[in-house]
This record gives sequence, structure tokens and C-alpha cells, in this order.
Amino acid sequence: MLLNGLKDKYDLVCIQEPHFNFRGITRAMGVWTVVYPSTHAEVWEGEVTRLLILIHCRISSDAWRQIKVASKDVTAIQLTGPNGWLNIYNDCTHLRTIQTLKTHFK
Repeated sequence: MLLNGLKDKYDLVCIQEPHFNFRGITRAMGVWTVVYPSTHAEVWEGEVTRLLILIHCRISSDAWRQIKVASKDVTAIQLTGPNGWLNIYNDCTHLRTIQTLKTHFK
């Protein structure tokens, strides 16, 4: 389903293996705020960002914040209220993502 069809149905969309243009950004309609991993702007020897979160404008920017995790495999946000959200990409060929999370949440 294209993003245009999602704009009125969902508040959060997690995209794995997104497309990026030559500037390293993705395109999303104006109703979405794109949240990249906190390390997205850093150059990592051939590695690419593997996931992102789209947040619909219905969710106030005061109602969420990005959690900075030192990994291109983790994009995390915290919503106000009793629940939070964590989207993890794990390519199953190594344990770096799990080790990063263990270190981050100590």
C-alpha cells in the first residue's frame, strides 16, 4: 500500500528498508513527520539506515520525543502516557542490535 492510502488510517508507520534519494533522505507527504535513527546523518563505512518511523500530524509534536540510540538499526520514540514504541531492525546475522539495546537501557 502506498503512503497516500495510509494517511488517514494510521498514526504511526514503521518502514523497514526505506528508499533514500541521493541526499540520504526519504520522501513523505506533509501529514507525516519522518523520524530517522538518531545516527542517520553520520557516515558509517558503507552502512545505510535500515528503518524509519512516520508519525502522523494528528499526534502533537509535544506528545512524543525521539530516544537517541547509537545504532543505525534502531529508531525509537517515546509517546506520552503509559506506553512507548520501539522499532528494531535485526538482520539476524549478528547480535550488534541486541548488544546496543542492552548497553543503552542499563
